Parts: sequence; C-alpha cells; structure tokens
Amino acid sequence: MDKFLVASGKAYKMLCVVIICLMVLIVFTNTMLRYFFHSGIVQGEEILRYLFIWLTFLGIMSVYKDHGNIAVTILTDRLSPRAAAVMSLAVNIITLFAFGILVTGSFGYMEESASTVGQLTGLPY
Repeated sequence: MDKFLVASGKAYKMLCVVIICLMVLIVFTNTMLRYFFHSGIVQGEEILRYLFIWLTFLGIMSVYKDHGNIAVTILTDRLSPRAAAVMSLAVNIITLFAFGILVTGSFGYMEESASTVGQLTGLPY
C-alpha cells in the first residue's frame, strides 16, 4: 500500500508539473505569435483558465494531504495556550461559516451556468 501511495504521489506531482509547463508553453507561444505575427491562439485564454482552475484544485489537495497551510502566527505565538486554543476554535468556526457560504454560492452558480459553454472552445463552465 505504501508503494502505491508513493507512486500515486509522484504521478500526481508530475501531473502538476505537466500542467504548469503546458500553461507556460501556451502563454509563451501566444505572446510570440502576437508579437511577431500579430495573431495568436484564440482559444488560449479559455484553455489557460481551465488549466489554472485544475491546478488550483490539485494544489489544494496537495496541501491537504501534507496537512499544511499558510498561517500568520504573530498573534497566536504571543497568547497563552488556552487563549490560543480559544482563538483557534473561533477561527475554525468562522472558516466553516465562510465555507458554507462558498458552497451555497457555488451550487447557485453551478445551476445558473449549467448550460453555459466557453465561446471559443465550447467546453462547459
């Protein structure tokens, strides 16, 4: 099982690297085409949008898997352990509330844009 997790982790990281390289290649190619030939890849912007969204999701999964996050601890480092625990609880409650609003809004947006597709690629939003 450990070998499978290590192999899938390597494949996952390789997928992230491929997506980033593809994004850089599309932006570089589009820039060169516009600068030298006054034309470009018309679908490039939409493709980059989809790749960026997927890269964001993959990054979230990576941070969650490693139990990591970005935290500013200037205030909590100066508090007593009890006060830090209370603050952590309050922050978690606020985060859950914000997450609930995000999920509710996401489902509303998904219902509104269910039939919307990209103008150039025809891929659904």
